[in-house]
Amino acid sequence: MRKFFIAASLGAVAGATAAEPATFAIDPGHTIVTAEALHFNTSTQRIRMQAKEGTIVLDRDAKDPAVKTIVAGMHEALPYSKQRGHAMDASCQGLCSGQQAYDLLYRAQKLAGKRVYVFASHSHLFVDKLFETPEHDGQVLPGWVVGTAGAVQYRPESEPTQYGYALVAVQPDGTLDVRFREVTRGSPPLATGPGADRLTEFCFDQNKQATGNSGFQGTCACGQAQP
Repeated sequence: MRKFFIAASLGAVAGATAAEPATFAIDPGHTIVTAEALHFNTSTQRIRMQAKEGTIVLDRDAKDPAVKTIVAGMHEALPYSKQRGHAMDASCQGLCSGQQAYDLLYRAQKLAGKRVYVFASHSHLFVDKLFETPEHDGQVLPGWVVGTAGAVQYRPESEPTQYGYALVAVQPDGTLDVRFREVTRGSPPLATGPGADRLTEFCFDQNKQATGNSGFQGTCACGQAQP
């Protein structure tokens, strides 16, 4: 199931100089709405909303000169990335809607002069320069996959596991400085108690599997993004 969140907001730009609103209908079959709250540092209360419908209008950030940076976060990476085998490329619908979102983000970067950054997870590894691929040649957005929190990693047996997180520093001009911080076998807090050594060995030596290619193999007539 596809899960999206918008860390800041998306911007849409039409034409060479002016920004116009772009309206997206929420797909109830591929959308979930959740909320979490920490309860007295002892438990986490979670809410999940099953019924969801409506639209999202993306226009204000591209037109607002006070907005310097747009950060988009999502579960599956947008199409034609380095991780296309495990991303929105899995279906024709995902390819078309994902490419439309990518086009709108790139227009916000190219035509409206915003700094645009894209973060995804889903693939359980860390990838930078996510969209530096032939399909996005000349229209590259800065992008990362950060999926190294502990789930089984999608790596060949010959590659070591790698855990960690992205540390993001926001500069005064709105530029993001993104750096990966690795969590190693010796990073505190260390596992203790019965089975600690076996657990650590499993996490760093065995917690991985090869991933297949779930990319859509047909032909999609998506058309252009229409703000």
